[in-house]
Amino acid sequence: MKRIIALVMIVLMMTSGLSTFADSNDTLGIMPVLISEPGTQEPVPTLYQGENAVRFDVIQDGDKFTIILDENSSTGYSWIYEIKDEQHLSFITDIQTASETQLVGAPGKHEFTFTVNGEGVSTITFSYKRAWEEVSIDTLNILVYKNGDKLFVEEDKPVYAMDDVKPVLYTTSSVYYNDTQIISDVPVQLIDGIMMIPLRSTLEEMGYEVKWNGETSSVEILKGAQWTSIKIGVNAYFKNRMAQSPLSAAPVIVDGRTLVPAEFFNVILSKGLIIEEGNLKLNDREMALHSGYVKEIKYDETGMMSITLTSDMDSDDIMLQTIIHTSPAYTFMNKKVVEGEFIHVISPMMMTMSIPGQTSGYIIY
Repeated sequence: MKRIIALVMIVLMMTSGLSTFADSNDTLGIMPVLISEPGTQEPVPTLYQGENAVRFDVIQDGDKFTIILDENSSTGYSWIYEIKDEQHLSFITDIQTASETQLVGAPGKHEFTFTVNGEGVSTITFSYKRAWEEVSIDTLNILVYKNGDKLFVEEDKPVYAMDDVKPVLYTTSSVYYNDTQIISDVPVQLIDGIMMIPLRSTLEEMGYEVKWNGETSSVEILKGAQWTSIKIGVNAYFKNRMAQSPLSAAPVIVDGRTLVPAEFFNVILSKGLIIEEGNLKLNDREMALHSGYVKEIKYDETGMMSITLTSDMDSDDIMLQTIIHTSPAYTFMNKKVVEGEFIHVISPMMMTMSIPGQTSGYIIY
């Protein structure tokens, strides 16, 4: 009899435990679902929530740089890249690394390494998506521009009009030709907002013959078949005996030395140039000259200015536009940039293949 009672009690305990487990299971409401199940409100999973931009790290080594992104390959999502201008940028390699933790499904890293092939501006677009889907759940646009020995790699963020931004200008005292510093007894000077360069010392370093004519207050410049002449106080320059045209300022005399606006060396003498930390570096490379009306001016949060040039102010056709990126570190503003005004921009030859095209501006006049 005792054995029968014991068996009955064991059965009651087992059925009570099952009932308790069933009640607990109903309370939790756990149901297995697919992460891509139709009817879900948002794509799952996402790495980044809210309005924050995609987080990334950059490692630079000369002309090479690596973009490091969080990635969780266990979800099927991965980063893919697209270079807008492969003449300017080249892809080297990419490496996926697992998480340092031992947690299953924890996100790891995806490293992309590129190299810059020359001066200019380009962009890289990263998209976070699954191979069998067309829509990405996160994107990152990286702006890459090289100016001389300086390489800038940063997020290509939207820029906004900012009335309170006051760009800081470098005051330079150095001019170089093919990396050799030119010594002058008169420094480079910012006169009425225009960067003016000593003429004789700069030209003689480049092999030009410079002749001063006191009777006419003019200077003759000669090198081989190349010849031109400038007159003090007269803003009229000509290239190889062609029609005269103005620059940002007339030649001036300071402490007995003639100074000309910085763009003179490119526009009149066809010299290449770059600006590095406010220093003018001349060379023999070919440059591009963009001219047009200022359609729009925008600033980013650092004060860097982007200018949209157009050949037709009454048209919104982006095929007629060019976007010029500027910075106090590598741009001489020899003319105030005002919407509706016509300006010229000396730029590197390379430009992004996007529409509209984008490039950096070295001298604006």
